[in-house]
Amino acid sequence: MRYKEPFTIFRRKVPSGAYIYYYTTYDELGRRKQYSTGSNKRLEAKRVCYELFKKDRLIQPQIPTFGDYTASWYIEGECPYTNARIARGLRISKNYIDRQRKELENFILPTFRYFRIDQIKTGHIENWLLTLKEQELSNTYINHILKAFRKILNEAERLGDIDFNPVKAVKPFKNDTVDRGIASEEEFSKLFKGDALKDIWSDKKIYYAINYLAACTGMRLGECLALDYKNIHEEHIHVCLS
Repeated sequence: MRYKEPFTIFRRKVPSGAYIYYYTTYDELGRRKQYSTGSNKRLEAKRVCYELFKKDRLIQPQIPTFGDYTASWYIEGECPYTNARIARGLRISKNYIDRQRKELENFILPTFRYFRIDQIKTGHIENWLLTLKEQELSNTYINHILKAFRKILNEAERLGDIDFNPVKAVKPFKNDTVDRGIASEEEFSKLFKGDALKDIWSDKKIYYAINYLAACTGMRLGECLALDYKNIHEEHIHVCLS
């Protein structure tokens, strides 16, 4: 009699466009169950299945996908991570939470939404980082996105939701932020004297005026943009909006 394996492997295309091997097995009541192996290689997927079979874990516990696990992450008032930090007396701004949520939705979830949180591997993260580089994002910005991802998996490990944290072995990119520095008197003169409006600012008076105002007063961009005519006086400017 031919030996029948306790599982059947098949390949499925996930929303990110990649192909991942899944397997089908049956529980003690004869109900069919399907699970991801987390691998895009057939031999590796088969090895994963045999390891699970030896440990009697082909029928897997209900472990959430990354998308389900992060459904409330970086949402003000709902995120368990930020709520716990605020409860401990740490201050976290709404802008910070909103920015992290946008990075999660725009860059992390499109790739990892349907991965089970315990099946994300270091190699998956490394490949994902390369796709971010292909989008011509700066190294510094990619590191910000990676940091948001790292916090989620670090917290999952701390709480015991995953046994292995794949992001620990991932190294950040070299930061490429340019030091802005302070303009010298000579550079300042070139920006605003003589024919600078035409030669440097291409006759765009609004750009010239905002930058000249900021350079002379120390006002921030938001304050310059919010400036109302009624707050401009002969001897001073009343800065009250941003």
